[in-house]
Amino acid sequence: MDFESDEEASFDSATKAYKAEPTLQNYLKLRRANPSADIEVAVLGGFDSVVAMQAEFEAHGFSVEEMMGILDADQHTISDVCLRLIEELIHHEQLSQSGETQLVRRKQAIPYKLVDWVIAIALESLSWTGSLKMNRDLIVLINARLVGSEPHYQQLVSAHEDRNRATWCGAQLLATGKQNSLRKVAAAIGVSPSTVSRWFGPGEFDLECERLSVMFNDDGSLKNFL
Repeated sequence: MDFESDEEASFDSATKAYKAEPTLQNYLKLRRANPSADIEVAVLGGFDSVVAMQAEFEAHGFSVEEMMGILDADQHTISDVCLRLIEELIHHEQLSQSGETQLVRRKQAIPYKLVDWVIAIALESLSWTGSLKMNRDLIVLINARLVGSEPHYQQLVSAHEDRNRATWCGAQLLATGKQNSLRKVAAAIGVSPSTVSRWFGPGEFDLECERLSVMFNDDGSLKNFL
């Protein structure tokens, strides 16, 4: 299968079937039944949709011409619009932190739904123009809307990495003959002792440190097992 779209895809039967009923269920059924089909997925409309949204765009400082540039998958336009939308998201966050969420309803902050709609037409334009060149500014904007500035799973990854750092730090202390403690390890990696304590079950920290301590020399340097 060619994962890019081409002009002919707009006229094939699978594409027509999807555009007639653009649901997740229908797309999945069509793709499973036609694994090599090049289904064109743009369904949000083009010029007419942008013109219909003109007042909404202009209310938030965006022109129809810029939206047309996005429809043409113009990378410079996509980049510029995405950066300005990122500024709007920062403005949103500042308003939220100050408790002024009602300003969104007064159109003093761009609605999230409009940000998402611009993202969607940008992605569709990459599909139907066949470029599929993902702009990094668009990626950052998408990430901001999908997972936010503090992604839940990224926090889990960071906690896992910090737990490993705590274990290796404790093992190094043991190898050098120094007294090992959660407080010392916490200070070394820049977290609170209670945080380190939550990462380990009863007796688990000492056992893991003991196991890894053989990886260090008496001076705290790593042994060269090669």
